[in-house]
Amino acid sequence: MLQRLFPWLVVIVTGCVPVSGVSVPPALGADDGETLRLPHVVANRAARRVEIDAVTTEVKKSDILEFLLIAKPSGHGYESLAVTDAKPGDVQKALKFIGMEPGHGIDPSALRFWPKGERAIVSVILKNAPEGTKPVRAERLVLNERTKTPIADAGFVFIGSRMIEEQKFDEEKQENRKTGKKVFAADVREPNSIIANYNESDSIFDVPRNAPQNDVYRSQVANPEMMLPTNAPVTFIIEPEYKDGKKRVRNLKLTAAPAEGGGAGLQETVFTLVGADDKKALHEKTGLNTILKTFTTLVEEGHDPFVTLKLADDLTVGTAHQVCKLLSSIDTDTGIRMEPPPPGHLYYRAFIPNEKLRRREDRVVQPWELHLSEADGKLGGRLVAIDQVWHEDRLKPDLQAKETPVADAAALTAALKKDADERAKAKESPRLSVILVFSPITVTHAQLMEFVGPARETHPIIHVYPVKAQ
Repeated sequence: MLQRLFPWLVVIVTGCVPVSGVSVPPALGADDGETLRLPHVVANRAARRVEIDAVTTEVKKSDILEFLLIAKPSGHGYESLAVTDAKPGDVQKALKFIGMEPGHGIDPSALRFWPKGERAIVSVILKNAPEGTKPVRAERLVLNERTKTPIADAGFVFIGSRMIEEQKFDEEKQENRKTGKKVFAADVREPNSIIANYNESDSIFDVPRNAPQNDVYRSQVANPEMMLPTNAPVTFIIEPEYKDGKKRVRNLKLTAAPAEGGGAGLQETVFTLVGADDKKALHEKTGLNTILKTFTTLVEEGHDPFVTLKLADDLTVGTAHQVCKLLSSIDTDTGIRMEPPPPGHLYYRAFIPNEKLRRREDRVVQPWELHLSEADGKLGGRLVAIDQVWHEDRLKPDLQAKETPVADAAALTAALKKDADERAKAKESPRLSVILVFSPITVTHAQLMEFVGPARETHPIIHVYPVKAQ
């Protein structure tokens, strides 16, 4: 079993030479314009390959693995497969030398929930492995405890490390001072990650899936059937997933609008899909099935569709809810990846909020409520502040609601400001900067955004609950 899965490890243990396998690529050549040599990193432009010298850690069977490779300043060697003296920033320079461009990591505050970038294939081989030994895909060294299988051979996303301003500790003033010099965040900030097993925004490489640290912690461990010797010199080999110019990332803009003369509803909605990079229309005012087939084809062809959704002004709240609910079902590791909204729009999940929070009695904390209504073609509303009054002899608080009529956007922002000023004067903590909007399903997107848009400057989190007519 061990020999079948990990022949080069058997070589080290038994001294037997494997009779099959792909040979290790020959040593990279001399500096001839095609080779970049940095400390512990070598990149070859013609071969489109980067090699990193590293040493395995003392991680044991089934130990938690949050990283495959970290730089030596890191204090996370106890949860990394290997450590290197190479600087993460030098690895990034080497990757750019062979033609790879970094993308970006997740940033929930900017509504970016997917690592974005081209992928690379990462392999590992022992330094003293004999000729003819096959490097092993790095994913196979990590076991998913939930599935009891190695993580998928999906490659790693080159997100690249951010550039930040360097800080030096001033001994005289006993404080950090900015130097004005830009440095790679991964070079100077923990965990100094080069290849992470979770969504680490300052890593050079991230996993190609939605994997927040809290969700995957303890679920990814050192594969007991693929263990490396401890403190052993190894080489990490990194190559682009596609070497023929093909791109995995496809940036797309999807517009949803009501069909001319049609009613409200998903089946009466038409979609326009445009390539955001080349501005080429793939489909104009077509049906939902055509769009879904296009997404499926792109994924099957090895692309990651990153989709920016735009809702037409005259699309109703009820239809927006249906469109966003459908998109959420394919916003997955094996489907599309939803992007932040364009200016003047809400993130698409704002239209499919948690239904358990519709009832204020079911909430742990109380955000603002805004109840919209239409009369004579004009939109108005009631802004509701809810206070929790606790009693020692009760498990749940009493809820006291205070309503304020708001006729338009100006009245809404004024009411929110007045409440904030009053609470500040009374030295009370501010309310949550969240508004739950209860909107008739017939309200259009333009009406909704005209009413709530200005309030987003102070209350950026908006959730829209569609309300059917009584």
